[in-house]
Amino acid sequence: AVRAGADECVLHRDGFVTECCHSNIQILKDGMLIAHPDDQYILRGIAKTHMIEACRRLGITVMERPFSLEEMYDADEVIVTASSKMCQHACEIEGRKVGGKDPETLHRIEKEVIQEYLDYTGKATLLD
Repeated sequence: AVRAGADECVLHRDGFVTECCHSNIQILKDGMLIAHPDDQYILRGIAKTHMIEACRRLGITVMERPFSLEEMYDADEVIVTASSKMCQHACEIEGRKVGGKDPETLHRIEKEVIQEYLDYTGKATLLD
């Protein structure tokens, strides 16, 4: 990934996205969050768990099911989560532009995840 100038690698099996090397990956499509289910192919990250809970609090439908590479490329938003990236959107994968079609829903999720973190830690900002 580093040699290619990328921040992460998207892992997939038989055409279905599983996770990234150091992160989980989810997509937004038609106002719904789609995330690979917990199984033997992924390590569910704490950030993914908190993002799914945030979506449910916001009334955003969450579907945990495998999604294909083509679904990822066609998604309204592609979201990478890890402890160091609570809710980061991807804008390009393998030189192809992705996402950017539902920034409002993405922003609502980001805001909810960050607020939960601030409330839990008692911090005023992420930089405290």
